[in-house]
Amino acid sequence: MNTEHKSLNEMNIHDFKKVVVSQKKLYFTTCSIAIVIGLVVSFSIPKSYKSKVMLSPETSYSTKSFGNLGTITSMLGANINMGEDAINPQYYPNVLQSKKFLVSLFDIEVESIDGSIKTSLYDYCKNYQKEPWWSIQNPLKALSSKKQSEENNGKKMPTAYLTKEQSKVADMIKDMLTCNIDPKDGFITITATAQDPLISTELVDSVSNRLQQFIIEYRTSKARHDLNYIKKLYEEAEKKYKESRIRYARYSDSYSKVILKSYSTQEEELENQMQLDYNIYSQLAQQMQAAKGRVLERTPVFAVIEAATVPLKKDAPKRMLILLAYFAIALMGTTAWILYKR
Repeated sequence: MNTEHKSLNEMNIHDFKKVVVSQKKLYFTTCSIAIVIGLVVSFSIPKSYKSKVMLSPETSYSTKSFGNLGTITSMLGANINMGEDAINPQYYPNVLQSKKFLVSLFDIEVESIDGSIKTSLYDYCKNYQKEPWWSIQNPLKALSSKKQSEENNGKKMPTAYLTKEQSKVADMIKDMLTCNIDPKDGFITITATAQDPLISTELVDSVSNRLQQFIIEYRTSKARHDLNYIKKLYEEAEKKYKESRIRYARYSDSYSKVILKSYSTQEEELENQMQLDYNIYSQLAQQMQAAKGRVLERTPVFAVIEAATVPLKKDAPKRMLILLAYFAIALMGTTAWILYKR
């Protein structure tokens, strides 16, 4: 026993080569089977194409105060909080993978490069996505969910009430998309993978546009809210100033020839009220223009570094790599088995 153990430990490269050569028939058999399995697997995986968009977002902007807006709104019994809020680009991948954003992509119209498919992204993922033969669902299970699928197809439901099928489609879309941020340059790279080259391009283009729109709406939401509120105050002040002006004009016309002290006092009070209303109206008009500028100031600009193009070559499957992987596994497995038997 000790002699056999010693001889195994002291096996040199020459002895190992002799063992391998003596088992070449076994190696040929196992490696041939592995190559056949690799071919079956590689040709069973549907082709996929990848398209990408590279963006450079504006991440900083100057801040300007609203001057005497606090004083004006205090006069009117109001208060506006002008705090800053923004979403950092490093969170863009999280936005892209959120259920709310994925559900908003259901209605994107896609068309295959040969024109045979022209439908929504939801319908494409549900009915036109090919899968390997080993991932085909149980037919009985598919039939049981068909009725529910037909009832909810095309209906927009709240994210909290997604059906099982809608949640599955959202996960499929999530797997089709990736978003990476270059920490050095700040570039955003969005990629979309689909089984049709044109659909992958349409998808990544739509996703990049919707992500930009989402970020713009998010970063300008506070400024737009402030603008709407200031606009409301401006309209009320304008209405009040016009009413004061009409009252003053009518009173002056009615008592133009009267020189009583009481008349002049009343006229002076109306004039002062009109002037006060005009001052508020005038200052709010200026602040409304400043608020409009603030909305534009907070609107980020996205420079397209690389636009989406239709890919000419498939991205997957990598058939040669699959064959090499199966061949290597068979080679190492056979060698390990021979050494174990010895």
